[in-house]
Amino acid sequence: MDERDDRQPELTTTLHDRSYYGEGSLIYPVLSRRVSGLSVGINTSPSKICNFGCIYCEVDRTVEGGIMKFNADLADTQLRKVLTDIKGGSMGDQPIKAITLSGDGEPSSLLNFEEVVKRAIAIRDEFGLSDAKFVVISNASGLHRDTVKKGLRFMDEHNGELWAKLDAGTEDYYKRIAQTRVPFNKVLTNILTTAKERPIKIQSCFMNVHGEMPGEDELKAYADRVNHIIENGGQISAIQLYTVSRPPAESYVTALTETQMDKVAQVLQGSTFVPIEVYK
Repeated sequence: MDERDDRQPELTTTLHDRSYYGEGSLIYPVLSRRVSGLSVGINTSPSKICNFGCIYCEVDRTVEGGIMKFNADLADTQLRKVLTDIKGGSMGDQPIKAITLSGDGEPSSLLNFEEVVKRAIAIRDEFGLSDAKFVVISNASGLHRDTVKKGLRFMDEHNGELWAKLDAGTEDYYKRIAQTRVPFNKVLTNILTTAKERPIKIQSCFMNVHGEMPGEDELKAYADRVNHIIENGGQISAIQLYTVSRPPAESYVTALTETQMDKVAQVLQGSTFVPIEVYK
């Protein structure tokens, strides 16, 4: 999930239409509930290639991306243009609350992750936006890579925050939802190791699959995974709980109702001590 999937519903059409600066743009400003304001996203996967094939993914992969490879120089140029436009009033008087590394695939797959992080943070600070968070949204598959570790450590010193995906408690449910060759244990190990170094947020999408929401056993298994991370020295500041908001990859996936979301939140709140942020 990237920030485009979390934009405020009442502004979806106007802001989304304005968020792209032509075909192949790598930058997308959105009003995000999770940062309580304007977030400027950097799409690190314009090719739309991802190592996860989540059944709820809202990226239309039937249409090819405008650029086949992420270009850091182009991203820098476009980021400066977007920030200039926003500071000039193109988005009204909305203050920029975050710059987010995410997009149509997995940012931790970038070979030059550390460089991209440093360059984006330098531009943020150049525009006098050091109070804006620098957020990385990740499926946790590449958090073990050296360039990612270095990039996250630099980010830690510059108002950074990691949001790591965890959508399952059991291996079977993980395989059903994520549709990936990345082992579940690798994701869990990466989250634990990374959370030992810094507080992170966990982002979790739950949904109906063929009309059925996750059962209580699955939700409690999920809570057990979170508790295991905490008990072994991991730091989780919050769980971001959300559901499908745009047409998903598979038609048999549908959004949870508000009542179902409340039920999920209730089970998790009763099974773990981590604060739950619910985004209906």
